[in-house]
Amino acid sequence: WAADKVRGLATRDVVSIPDRPKLTQTVEGYHAMKSHVQVRFGRWREIIDEPMVVEPELYVLTTAMQHYAKGVAHAALRAFAAAEHERERFHQHLSRIPAERRFLSNPTHASLAVGAALLDGELAYHQGRHDEAYVHLRQAVGLDDNLSYTEPWAWMHPPRHALAALLLDQGHAEEAEQVYRDDLGLSGAVQRCAQHPD
Repeated sequence: WAADKVRGLATRDVVSIPDRPKLTQTVEGYHAMKSHVQVRFGRWREIIDEPMVVEPELYVLTTAMQHYAKGVAHAALRAFAAAEHERERFHQHLSRIPAERRFLSNPTHASLAVGAALLDGELAYHQGRHDEAYVHLRQAVGLDDNLSYTEPWAWMHPPRHALAALLLDQGHAEEAEQVYRDDLGLSGAVQRCAQHPD
């Protein structure tokens, strides 16, 4: 509900204001948040059925996030050809995003690198390549830890949650517990701004 409301406020006339790049890039980043919410709650069919935004050159982050979300959704549903296709589209779109594009205090490319690693990890995991998946997911954790602190977070779905859940799914309970404890700030291994205690 809230993600839809934000998207309704981040209208085209606001996203396309001329000569205000910081404002328009920030607002468009909020428009993209719906994909984070959908992935976080496993709304796979909703993600797949949602139409792509019609102006990818204007909705830069939203377009990338939709491809990411669709790739994860297809992987979770074991539609691997469709997942690979969305992964390709994600990277094609990423290659067209200007290096100077930002969302809050982070380059858009830095934020989306987290998504690229997560998508690779989810795809590998659901294809049964678990060890490879964990490598990608740990990479996503490292990339996310190195994003500049912002509120809201530059990447809304903490990669440690995905890593721990998929470790636990394969019976790696102790390692999964440690990843969760790190994320909650109970171990002292993760700096405060990268913890998710609530």
